[in-house]
Amino acid sequence: TPPRLAFAGACAIAVAIGIGFYAGRQSAPNAPLVASAADAASARVLDAYVAAHLRATEGVLMTASNSDSPDLLVGNRELAAQLVDANRLYALAAAKAGNTQLADFLRQIEPVLISLANPSPSESVQPSEGLREYLKATDLMFQVRAAEARLDRNGTHRT
Repeated sequence: TPPRLAFAGACAIAVAIGIGFYAGRQSAPNAPLVASAADAASARVLDAYVAAHLRATEGVLMTASNSDSPDLLVGNRELAAQLVDANRLYALAAAKAGNTQLADFLRQIEPVLISLANPSPSESVQPSEGLREYLKATDLMFQVRAAEARLDRNGTHRT
């Protein structure tokens, strides 16, 4: 009869909820292990994306410092503008993940990317000599490569 079926269905649902609640309570001590595994996985994913970002940043820096071609520099400016936005997001993600060293390094790169993305209007061609001197004086190119290598070593591989 329909009332009996409804009662049986309600009992089955109550039992399923009770079993689920009990199982959840029993697995609670293992929750930190699951959280730490998830944190480690998310850190590896962040490292992989930041390593790719640093490879692109290295390319922009190399092109800007070694080329005087106006056509090439226009494309480089567009890429630098995209990298500024990505750089900010990665710095925030690194800070949130507790990697303050990486977050600080990404913030250090940001002004250089901004200047590459937004040259002064009076310059028809970006002065690569000034950038070369800056890169030499600050050793920024080496720092970008070293950070990229460290991130690759932390579990990512170039593709």
